Amino acid sequence: MKELYDKLSAIVKKGSFLNEPMSKHTTFKIGGPADLLIIPRNIEDLKKVLSEISIAKIPYLIMGNGSNLLVSDAGIRGVVIKICGAMDKIKIDGTTVKAQAGAYLGKLQSVCAKKGLSGFQFFSGIPSTVGGAIAMNAGSWGGTISLFLKNVTTLTKNAKVMELEKADCGFSYRSSNILKYGSIVLEAEFELEKRDPSLILAAQKEILKLKASSQPLDHPSAGCVFKNPPACRQAGGKETAGKIIEQAGLKGEKIGDAQISDVHANFIINTGNASADDVMGLINRIKKVVLEKTGISLELEIKTVGF
Repeated sequence: MKELYDKLSAIVKKGSFLNEPMSKHTTFKIGGPADLLIIPRNIEDLKKVLSEISIAKIPYLIMGNGSNLLVSDAGIRGVVIKICGAMDKIKIDGTTVKAQAGAYLGKLQSVCAKKGLSGFQFFSGIPSTVGGAIAMNAGSWGGTISLFLKNVTTLTKNAKVMELEKADCGFSYRSSNILKYGSIVLEAEFELEKRDPSLILAAQKEILKLKASSQPLDHPSAGCVFKNPPACRQAGGKETAGKIIEQAGLKGEKIGDAQISDVHANFIINTGNASADDVMGLINRIKKVVLEKTGISLELEIKTVGF
């Protein structure tokens, strides 16, 4: 692994890390070391890195801001490629917006709002990158990122740049074909609507206010742990995963420093030095109790790695 590190650090001089704790790179603040972590500066870096990894026949994981990720205490074997903090350019032409995969949704929202472009206010408070949000079709408050998408530029496993139209991406609830095919999002093009900037900012403030009152934002977490059941995704569905977990009497339960939030039961929070095993213990308990009491088999929304 040291030999591969030397090769990759020659490509990405200030963005290569050996035995890097993943707790530094996830919003959960949890996770053991990755053998190698690489933060490419641009597409050319990324192509070269993938080429070296392919030659070495080493497994790799693509990540964004780590906002939807639980990494095991043992860490990750192989290479983690983090597309975040770089590759973050945003370009606006009328109502068309192009954003690179590493751009934060918060930055994208802010830039678009100032230009009077409406749509992204639905994602206020989501700590994701554009690439991560597209790969999992992130959403909030009735909107999903695919609603505004025109096309996506991706990099295949064979380092081939490919443009996908929205219809090619196979978007569904918190999923897309991009994940299934193992492609890497490089850039996305969106079509937004013109609107008074003051109205956009007002909508963003209202959503942030609602989130502050209904979500445990004062502790590290990975957002909603479970997907809402299919019935809830239909118009008028009220049985959210959070409500189901709360009705099962699990709110506030703890294992170690991991706790089922007493603010929103679909959040597991890190109250101090929670381990990944602590979190997995709560995840398994929730699934078991909910299945026994309701017959509902909850499906994870967060991604688990290294278990």
